[in-house]
Amino acid sequence: MSWYYTYHLHFLILSVIFITISACSNRELSAPKFEELPELPEKQMMSQKAEANERNPLSFVISLTGEVRGEIEPCGCPTLPYGGFQRREAYLNELRQKHTVFHLDVGEMLLKGFSTNSRNDKDERASLILSLIDTVGLDVWNIGPSDLSILSPPFEQYTVAVSASFTDQSDKPLFPPSKIVSKDGIRIGVIGISTPPTDPSFQYSYRAPKDALEIGIESLKPHDVDLVVVLSSVSDDQLDRLIQESPVGAVVLSTIGSLLDEPRHPDGNPALPLVVETPDRGRYVQNIYVRLTRNETHPLETLDDEQLWRNQLFSPNTDNLSEIGTGKNLAYAELVPLNKRFDSHNAPQSGVAIDDFKEQIRQKAAQVAQQEPEPSEPGYATAAACTRCHTQEFARWTFSQHPRAWESLIREGQADNPECIGCHSTAYGEPGGFGELTQSNILRFKGVQCEACHGPLKGHPNADDIHPLPITPDRCLGCHDEANSPNFEFESYLHRASCQAVTTIEEP
Repeated sequence: MSWYYTYHLHFLILSVIFITISACSNRELSAPKFEELPELPEKQMMSQKAEANERNPLSFVISLTGEVRGEIEPCGCPTLPYGGFQRREAYLNELRQKHTVFHLDVGEMLLKGFSTNSRNDKDERASLILSLIDTVGLDVWNIGPSDLSILSPPFEQYTVAVSASFTDQSDKPLFPPSKIVSKDGIRIGVIGISTPPTDPSFQYSYRAPKDALEIGIESLKPHDVDLVVVLSSVSDDQLDRLIQESPVGAVVLSTIGSLLDEPRHPDGNPALPLVVETPDRGRYVQNIYVRLTRNETHPLETLDDEQLWRNQLFSPNTDNLSEIGTGKNLAYAELVPLNKRFDSHNAPQSGVAIDDFKEQIRQKAAQVAQQEPEPSEPGYATAAACTRCHTQEFARWTFSQHPRAWESLIREGQADNPECIGCHSTAYGEPGGFGELTQSNILRFKGVQCEACHGPLKGHPNADDIHPLPITPDRCLGCHDEANSPNFEFESYLHRASCQAVTTIEEP
């Protein structure tokens, strides 16, 4: 090989070496760079969820009821004759056409009270309501003490029930402490805590609210949810202390205290969960419109600008809250009265079930009325027998509203409604009393007569052991309860509505 070719070969080799060294010198001195490994599935899912929340906020509605207390339909006595399962069904069906709806109940739902007509039908009423909550689509029901007093094992049959508060004597939970409800890709975790029982015969064990809440929170930790909700029936003061002391979710939904409070943060601290209350008796639905962009325990914040929410609700395909809602969990609470607007000529399913229940109660009242009273109990004489000796008392009574109570049922078209008859007549569904709705029975027992207040008196005054009972507040509250007589005050009502003078009032 000539020197010419040798020279050029060496030059070529040196050039390649030079170029290689130059390229390496321009790189940073670092460890070799490998392709990044994919994120672990859990971490990747959480990251994707957070990004999705920021890009596409989750919007839905929580429709809340509580302390229904056996009311299956609106009563015409109060100043606000709202409520009823039939109207609730119609409204929620309407709402579900526009929104993803989670329907929750705070508890104390089954028992109506202690008036004459409700004492005899509590089992039938509870069975009816258990079927109605399925009809209206209740998702979670926080069990209250009065609910538990009438429910029967096995408690697994009540699939929507939740409670971290009640256990058996061996400390075994009666119900799941929490439930997860999933709809349209949205998952909420719901915890139930209850007020303590007041009935001394209560046969189950009760966990203090703080312990119950911690158990409920712990039960949700392994699960991926978008919002943690606490259903609570404890008192306002106790609830505020509980929220300040214990870890809770983003929102606490509660029954009313002495008054219905506006949505609030305890002590006005926005870092604490939002507390929203619902009225009792099922007369309203408390809607909480929710928009989430943060994690499941970040508190909901209320928005003062109602018009922004209105714009959002009427334009569901646009995000009118994006500018102020980024990085926040927002909520807007709205009370919806279940009034005549939701009455329908084409009765929903709940209307059929309620009509069947009424017929069942009418038949039962007729059967019981045909029975003879126990030997130790007197029967009913009716007011006509009392007038023979108590002329002045009868005259005072005739000027009150009690003798005309039946006429109000006729005006409202409710003279065959057993939900109303018990408080607008005497001895309905009692042995020896008012049963079948015949004209002769109506003439004898219509109106709130002497024995509605003083007890059965057949045989008085000839029988030495039969005497009229004194009138006490408890006797009146069977019908004049807070729901149906919100302005009830014992002494003034007794003076206006009874045969007695003020000087004969029985001290409570």
